[in-house]
Amino acid sequence: MASPSVRQRAPRRERLVLQEISKALGNICVPMFEWQSRAITLRSRVVRRPDDSTVAMELVSFLDEVQQTREAVEGLSDTLSPAASLDSRYLDKVRSLAKLEVYLAETAKLLGGAERQVAE
Repeated sequence: MASPSVRQRAPRRERLVLQEISKALGNICVPMFEWQSRAITLRSRVVRRPDDSTVAMELVSFLDEVQQTREAVEGLSDTLSPAASLDSRYLDKVRSLAKLEVYLAETAKLLGGAERQVAE
């Protein structure tokens, strides 16, 4: 007796969008939890020693890394389908990076003489 063929359902639209977003973000490393922790640590170091040039250089480097990553993630919107570019999973990633960038810029304002380096 031959077994009846098993029909597979077509993937749901939500799953296709998730796969598209995951594939697009696959090459971009965005360790948000680690970066948020690092940003808080940097802020506390800046508050304790606002004239420390080592902290200032680390902050400038980190802020630049976050800005570049945010720009790369935002740039993906041109390659994503309309449904994926409006999906909350993608938009939340962009918002989180933007908020982290603002937090780091605010931290930079707490620096003594190194604030000019961050603005450049």
